[in-house]
Amino acid sequence: MKLFVQARKDGYNVLYPKPTPTEFFQFAGDIIRISNLDRNVLGKYIYSIAFASGGCIFTKHIIVHDEQRGGLGNVGFSIYIPNGKQVSGVDMKLLLDELVKTYCQNYCPDYYLNNKQEDWLLFTSLANSYDSKLRDVSSNDFENLQSGNVDEAFIYYTSDSELQKYFDNPFQEEYAPYRQILFISSDLNGKSENPLNALRNSGENLTGKIDLENGYYFLNNYNRSKGVTIIANGKPRSDGKNNNCIRAKWPIEIRYSKDEQCFEPIESKGTLFDPEISQYLKIIKGNQINVEYDAFNIRTPKTKKNSFVIKDRKGNFKTDAEIQIGMQPWEKISGYQYEYTFKGEELIKQWNISVKKDDSLAKIEIIPINQIGNVDLILEERLIVTIIVTDENTGVNLDDFEISTKLKNGFHKTNQLEFVDDQIIDSYTITIRRNGYEDKDIKDFLPYKQKRIETTLKKKTILDGKLLSPYNVSAGKYGTLKNNYNYSSNSDDGSDVKDCIIPNEGYAFSHFILQNEILIAQYKKKESIFRNPKLIAGLSVGTIVLGLGIWLLISYLKPSKKEVSINLQEIQNYTTGDSLLLNKLQVYKTSLENQVPKIEEKGGGILGLLGIGEKQIDSADYKEWNNAMQNLDNTITKRKLINDKDFAKLKKLPYFSRQEEFKSAIEKIDSNKYGEVKIQLGDISNLTLTEISAKLQKESPKESPEKKMEEQNRKTSKEMKETKKLEGPKLSKESNNINSKLIEKPAKTLPQNQESVKTKEIKKELKGGSITKNKLEEYGKIYPEFKSSFHLYLDFWEKVKNKNSKSDFVALLKKVRKDDTLKNSELEKILSKICEDDNSFQNFSDAPGKAKCETLDELNNKIKK
Repeated sequence: MKLFVQARKDGYNVLYPKPTPTEFFQFAGDIIRISNLDRNVLGKYIYSIAFASGGCIFTKHIIVHDEQRGGLGNVGFSIYIPNGKQVSGVDMKLLLDELVKTYCQNYCPDYYLNNKQEDWLLFTSLANSYDSKLRDVSSNDFENLQSGNVDEAFIYYTSDSELQKYFDNPFQEEYAPYRQILFISSDLNGKSENPLNALRNSGENLTGKIDLENGYYFLNNYNRSKGVTIIANGKPRSDGKNNNCIRAKWPIEIRYSKDEQCFEPIESKGTLFDPEISQYLKIIKGNQINVEYDAFNIRTPKTKKNSFVIKDRKGNFKTDAEIQIGMQPWEKISGYQYEYTFKGEELIKQWNISVKKDDSLAKIEIIPINQIGNVDLILEERLIVTIIVTDENTGVNLDDFEISTKLKNGFHKTNQLEFVDDQIIDSYTITIRRNGYEDKDIKDFLPYKQKRIETTLKKKTILDGKLLSPYNVSAGKYGTLKNNYNYSSNSDDGSDVKDCIIPNEGYAFSHFILQNEILIAQYKKKESIFRNPKLIAGLSVGTIVLGLGIWLLISYLKPSKKEVSINLQEIQNYTTGDSLLLNKLQVYKTSLENQVPKIEEKGGGILGLLGIGEKQIDSADYKEWNNAMQNLDNTITKRKLINDKDFAKLKKLPYFSRQEEFKSAIEKIDSNKYGEVKIQLGDISNLTLTEISAKLQKESPKESPEKKMEEQNRKTSKEMKETKKLEGPKLSKESNNINSKLIEKPAKTLPQNQESVKTKEIKKELKGGSITKNKLEEYGKIYPEFKSSFHLYLDFWEKVKNKNSKSDFVALLKKVRKDDTLKNSELEKILSKICEDDNSFQNFSDAPGKAKCETLDELNNKIKK
């Protein structure tokens, strides 16, 4: 706040301060126009508002007589208020009144001004006392008004309160052209003592032309690049200086247009406080306006109704079809025409429209906004033929076969053919081929007569002198395979693998026979060189005596085999198990290498002493140790192949029953995807076979039903063969087969009534919640001792599928509680939970997707949800 005083005192002079402050440069000046008017104007006063750089000047002028010059004069007290500050109109008028009153009382009580010296401290103290009444206000561009060059305009006010309102709202654009705006009491209007008669003015009367309610507001965050257009009082607004003002009563137009193809443009008209405008322009912080950009997201979507007409290819209308718009549910059409309204962004998207009726189907893609007129959907009759191929000899389902027809050029890997309209009644030759099998032609096939083709393929044997499909090799009854490896032959007589057979003691390999594409080794007994009965009798006594002595000596010197037997059993359990971690296998091997038994030889009794006959290893401990060492080497090789993820070689290796899940998992891997699966698996060196199987199942695509059936048949056959091998009485005690040796040995030491390891595993699985339906059916064929438990389990799943009543489940629960294997099992727990009360059963009945669950654990999770 700054004080400025000017007057006609001995002519025009600036009285205080000196020199003139810059804020008052443009404002300072003599406003007396006529100095010889009626003396009745003495003591009359006017107020004024003017604009200076960066602020506003409020003034009160009082008419006096300049004694020294002998004419009318004036004294004007002015207060400068900078932008961003404000004093109320009441306080400003009060301050100006006090300043003029004080001056008149002290220096011109009768309004005659002489040359008396003023004490300005009196006035500055008074002005400074009002500094505390200054308050901060938000500044705006319109406050930068500058007074113009046109002589003063004037306004007549009717009361002090009206004048105070003018002081409260000094910044009016109507004031801009003039040097000052003079405010005179309306009581003086038209009278001779009106001071306006003595003052310079333009004659412009602004009385009634200033709307003090039409306040000034300023756009705070307006950004035209966002697509919003604002027009106020006929002029576009912007975020630029002096162009962001909107007055309260100005007419406003707001326009916004975006995605005009999808949404109606926004066009609103009104004044600042009308609801049509205020939803987009919000007043904040006094006189600041925020543009509410989020409000422009609420737009009215455009709509378009499309009609779909259902016909066949002959143009006949088809009724009672079903239609699907995009991914929406199928909907029944009562007639032959269906109407659907697309709106908003749906108008510019591409939509798949599908219609079906019986075996007929129609599909079309449209963009609704581009569609003119009705959309014709032409139904085509479609027929899907499924093809099932099995091996001619084994009956095993085959996949990865290819099919060729005249429908498409070349061969295509598929097990289904689709025929449309006239194709359904046409005749075809279907050629089926698979690697390693002879091609097969199915001639004169008529799709309309059958929806399923079941056929067989015959394995190729020799092509251009090269075997295309090898035969598996079996060691037969009286021998083993070298290194326990699964061999295959390139000839039907096995001549290339005869060295891979190790006969049992007393037998010699003879030849192979081919049965069901498996080469089975045949043997003949060795004949003794002692054909002469007399020689045998003569040597018997000596042999017995010598043999007894040797036996006693060996028994005395022979080391204890207790420690080795225990280690061999532990190794056997680990190598036939699920872990096969390389570090532990290496530890077993190091331990076993430090326990090499003493090697004993025999030379055929007395003839051996005479140098006649063949020397043979005759240490049972050594044989067991050697077999265990071979088994460890084979298992270490297998684990290294697992760590290297060499799936091609892993598929050819033998596996024990606890490793079947892993075997099944790798057999499902498509050879074309080995590299992809390797990357997905990452480092598996510290994972068990079960953990690797779980990762494979998670990463691998879901198998087809045909593949699952083939795998199930193969596993069932393998389990039956392995069970027969483990439990059959014909195993040779002298066999070098490490699997037979190590599996047979514990059987001699276990009590007869002790359960087998496999039986315990099955019981554990039946009591848990992770056994699958397929596993139940598979075990049911192999383990008849659990037949009743399997039946109850499968009966439960059948009831889940058929949505039986609560009483059916209660009856089943009673049976389960009587079954020794299923007592206290997860099956009993879930049945008890289901049958607990009506609410529990209803919760179970309402569980979505329960019929698709494969295990009790999955079902439990469904019920909990």
